[in-house]
Amino acid sequence: MELRNISLTFCFFGLALFLRMGTQGSASISGRMLSYSATNQTYPQDQGFLTVHNAARKEVDVPPMTWNYTVAAYAESYAYQRSTDCSLVHSGGPYGENLAWSIGNLSVSEAVNMWIDEKSNYDLESGWCDLGQECGHYFQVIWPNSIRLGCAKVGCDNGGTFIVCNYDPPANITGDLPTVAIQSESAHVTVVASPSPSSAAESSFNQSQDSPLDYLNVHNAARAAVGVRPMTWDNVVAAYALNYSDQRSGDCNLVPSGGPYGENLAGSSGNLSGSEAVGMWINEKVYYDWKSNACAPGQICGHYTQVIWANSIRLGCAKVRCYNGGTFVSCNYDPPGNIIGKRPTDGNQSIIEAVEPSPDSAPHIFPLKEGKDRKGLVVGLIVGACALILGLGFIWFVLSRGKKQEDKIDDHISDVFFGGEFQNGMAPRKFSLVELAKVTSNFKGEKLGDGGFGAVYKGYLRDLDAEVAVKRISKASKQGIKEYASEVKIISRLRHKNLVKLIGWCHEKGELILVYEFMANGSLDSHLFKGKSLLTWVVRFKIVQDLSSALFYLHEEGDHCVLHRDIKTSNILLDSSFNAKLGDFGLARLVDHAKGSQTTHLAGTLGYMAPECVSSGKASKKSDVYSFGIVALELACGRRSIEPKYEESQASLVAWVWDSYGNQRLLDVADQKLRLDFDAKQMECLLMVGLWCVHPDQNLRPSIRQAIQVLNFEAPLPKLPSTRPTPTYDVPMASGNRASEPCFSTLSITVPR
Repeated sequence: MELRNISLTFCFFGLALFLRMGTQGSASISGRMLSYSATNQTYPQDQGFLTVHNAARKEVDVPPMTWNYTVAAYAESYAYQRSTDCSLVHSGGPYGENLAWSIGNLSVSEAVNMWIDEKSNYDLESGWCDLGQECGHYFQVIWPNSIRLGCAKVGCDNGGTFIVCNYDPPANITGDLPTVAIQSESAHVTVVASPSPSSAAESSFNQSQDSPLDYLNVHNAARAAVGVRPMTWDNVVAAYALNYSDQRSGDCNLVPSGGPYGENLAGSSGNLSGSEAVGMWINEKVYYDWKSNACAPGQICGHYTQVIWANSIRLGCAKVRCYNGGTFVSCNYDPPGNIIGKRPTDGNQSIIEAVEPSPDSAPHIFPLKEGKDRKGLVVGLIVGACALILGLGFIWFVLSRGKKQEDKIDDHISDVFFGGEFQNGMAPRKFSLVELAKVTSNFKGEKLGDGGFGAVYKGYLRDLDAEVAVKRISKASKQGIKEYASEVKIISRLRHKNLVKLIGWCHEKGELILVYEFMANGSLDSHLFKGKSLLTWVVRFKIVQDLSSALFYLHEEGDHCVLHRDIKTSNILLDSSFNAKLGDFGLARLVDHAKGSQTTHLAGTLGYMAPECVSSGKASKKSDVYSFGIVALELACGRRSIEPKYEESQASLVAWVWDSYGNQRLLDVADQKLRLDFDAKQMECLLMVGLWCVHPDQNLRPSIRQAIQVLNFEAPLPKLPSTRPTPTYDVPMASGNRASEPCFSTLSITVPR
């Protein structure tokens, strides 16, 4: 009844409105006005950074750097992120980086000279830094392959000053001297022997690097030609473009990034300029039919329509040299264009018909016929409007019923899986989907990680004044409601300094979301295997101790024993001080201390799973210890447990280390990137404990308590056979299966990347 009354009211209102129309009516369609910010037009300035850097480079006959707006935009963005605390924490991005901080107003020259003053600790000929001294900042300043510079300076909230300089490509490559340019996959310049200022032309790629205005002018000229408002340069979008371009520089294949922005890519075997790349995209306009909003058969128009897309108002582009000598150009657009069913010049308006626009195009007025035609049109419009309103009301009614039913299902699932403790305030905080969408920019903000389970986004909770990591589980993920509930229930019981803290959760509208404390330095595997930073031996040995402490708590100190079942480097996270914390309890299980094991479906990650788990599906404390041993060996050796690219004798980390132990060459397996900068006694201890933990016979593995005692040098090193024992399996007989045919019901195995 209420819905009918509302509909009739709208109908009568529409009738009155149309009866008051004059004889010369016009159809007008309103839309939201696009807002343009002038702040994005101001680019980060040099401020004297370049002069001080190049003076230091000239002293050692290294070619000068050039200022790069995109690198400077990255520096500026990170500087503002750090302005709240101004801690000297590295961004972990794609560039080399020097940081400085002062409680007063630190000048540009003072900051750079602090880094340059480290040269007194450095022997330029041998490449060695004085013991206990710091030289890395100076290395980076004079590194010849670092040819692009971008810096920023901000005032801290505590009254101090924070300065960051980023360098592209990054420097401090292990085993190389800072004054010898190299040609490798980590450098985008040619070999330069005995560099001097006059040889700068040989590394002049950056000098032809297009400025933001070069990209903007060509884009906006094309937009003006069709009556579309101009775009503005956006430093954040540009930083995204450069980051992805750097990732593609190895092959320069035109593969879309799959990110949150619209994107155009171009490549050339020569030195393609930014304006030439944009011109290639604009040339597609000859294939585009404005009237039908379609592209000619067999042709491509999507690059052109993205260039002129009215709603795409922010632009960021980048250009890099490919390893094969070519050029890769990427432009990103925010918001993205090429929306199906829309025309590029529509903007935010819902336009049914469109004609080819021009810069001086006037509003189109559709005159109405007199007499009967006009009356018929009015009646038709009123009847149509009433039908539309009634139809929308019916759709709203159906959707609202569906929403209520969905909410009931969500509440029922929460009751079944989460139980009474979640209703009594004993669990982590329950967030609404709206809250989490807000703190993550509708799940389009900074992405911390991505995997088969879904994506992790960075967010900020104002009420807690804390940065958080928001894990949104993909609906296509194998981690269902049971694994999600298991993670929430188990980790909410745990309190330990070396376990990632679960702040809250959300289960709404079919979404499964977890909110964790933010870990500034990311996952361990990003440092060990992906080159995010070179972890020192002191940090690595501390990480092993942190991980063993977390595992001891899970196995021995709680009311129940917690079997993690997925200990690996990607599940070990590092805070701003490189303290390690174990996370991801999606596969964890609670068992009684007396039982200590659980037979379940096969779960874990290849390379970290104990052999008995593969054969029987039985997880235990000893299978967790096996995974701990793999991580210990990876920390010591700096490589993954399985490396198919290595020769057969070294493909398996465990087999290789055990062979080296048997040949009395154990320390030969130490990570070469450490350059022998480690405590030999600790290295031997860690390798021996690692081999002990990965013993094929679980009965001969230590408990985590025993492993800790050896790591703390409170117990002697274990005595191990000189050759790796052959695994033996005790597989229980099942009806219908022979002993040699273990039966599994389901699999939950991930392959490390």
